[in-house]
Amino acid sequence: MDNNDWKKKKEEIMKDRIPSLFKEKDSKQNSAENADEKSYSNKDNLDRKDDESFDDYIKRIRSIYKYDPRPDLIEDSQLWKKILKIAEITDEKAYHILHGFRCGGAKLEIKNNKVNMKPRIRKNHLWQSRREYNQDRKQWLIPLRDSISEIFNALN
Repeated sequence: MDNNDWKKKKEEIMKDRIPSLFKEKDSKQNSAENADEKSYSNKDNLDRKDDESFDDYIKRIRSIYKYDPRPDLIEDSQLWKKILKIAEITDEKAYHILHGFRCGGAKLEIKNNKVNMKPRIRKNHLWQSRREYNQDRKQWLIPLRDSISEIFNALN
């Protein structure tokens, strides 16, 4: 069995196992052939309406996670919401940097009436070591330390 025969056989097996994947593909391909157009992958066949739907979806997701992109990390979720709301008003760049650190799993704690940020260092998190976190801290947080301090202090 040569390579082309194997590909055809594999596609037949997949059509039998997952027919819904191929119905849409086949109908798009047939309409493209009927219209004398080239047939591209499903991704390339997205029309303007699909693009707008995707954009709406992205906007909705961004609005949901605007102030806490990691609601799965519940222990400091409320604190992150407050900090990111303050940051958005105070310094847009700091907002985006802090948002990114939250996405990476950074943790906020209040000790002695001060907000402190610490990394979550775990195997499946952004930072696998303290060294990795310190590199990101040096690159992203330190240049904005005054603004970030102001944001953290505004919470008190």
